[in-house]
Amino acid sequence: MAIGIEEWIERAKAGDPEAFEPVIRMTQQKLYRYCRFVLMDNQEAEDAVQDILFKAYRHLGSYRGGNAMSWLYKIAATHCATLLRKKGRRERLMSMLSAMSGGTEKSAEQAFADSAGVRLDWLGRLSPAEREIVVLRVLADMPFEEIARVAGIRPAAARKRYERAKSKLQQNYSKVREVVYHERGYEC
Repeated sequence: MAIGIEEWIERAKAGDPEAFEPVIRMTQQKLYRYCRFVLMDNQEAEDAVQDILFKAYRHLGSYRGGNAMSWLYKIAATHCATLLRKKGRRERLMSMLSAMSGGTEKSAEQAFADSAGVRLDWLGRLSPAEREIVVLRVLADMPFEEIARVAGIRPAAARKRYERAKSKLQQNYSKVREVVYHERGYEC
């Protein structure tokens, strides 16, 4: 019988220095997918996962049993929210500096997306809170009760936010599909 994440965390919490390695192996990809969709950046997501797992190890004492992935996603949600706040402040500062200098240069990410024809802007139209709910529901396959615990809201609010985000994605997808079809000369 395979040992689950919860058991490995309990062993690490009890002082086994090698018990956290299986936790990393079992959760790293799930946490990366979550961070990637919330942060919308591969490199930031990779860095975030390392930080999240380090924080989880340092704060093993805060694990009170139960669903270990919910505990890890809660750490991830808090960490990503902090990164997004910092990123927002940095972007506002860069925008002000660019406006003051009269510059109109694109960031490296914008230039790459333009040159590669990448169209993920429809996903970026969701707020970070909406992306978080969608990622937890779709990629992590979490029930609304668990999503509510991670997000710090009621299950009914989690369900309502998910439905709103899903509706927004469907509307945005229709618009993006029309633009892409038009650019390629197809009829809708």
